[in-house]
Amino acid sequence: MRSFFKYVLATVTGITIVVILFFVLIIGLVMSTVSQSSNRDADVPSNAVLYVSLNHDITERTNENPLEGLNVPGYANTKSLGLNDIVARIAAAKTDSRIKGIYLNPSYVNTGMASLKEIHDALQDFKSSGKFIVAYSDSYTQKAYYLASVA
Repeated sequence: MRSFFKYVLATVTGITIVVILFFVLIIGLVMSTVSQSSNRDADVPSNAVLYVSLNHDITERTNENPLEGLNVPGYANTKSLGLNDIVARIAAAKTDSRIKGIYLNPSYVNTGMASLKEIHDALQDFKSSGKFIVAYSDSYTQKAYYLASVA
């Protein structure tokens, strides 16, 4: 009887260790995949135009979601843009000699007026550098028209 409990305990311990190692391996693979996909820099050709589409929810800060790129059933794949990233990328495009202008598509803008004013001011600052801004949309809301007025 004593050897029976010894073998049962050894089996349960072995299964527990294998399950823990399996989960650690899966989490490591997911994290390495996410970190590799988020660390890629875009290759910008000369005479490029920055495409700005504001068709997602705009929050104050970008939320880093490691599962955003995965297609998991039952997981809402909604994307949100951070105001800090939008303004920073417009400012970076102003000083980048490879970017000649901005193509703005403000068909649906879902943010408050304070955030909209920040984007508007960033676009005006970009335009003051002598580069062009072109805006096009099939329909304009008042917020979209406010942004397109810079172009």
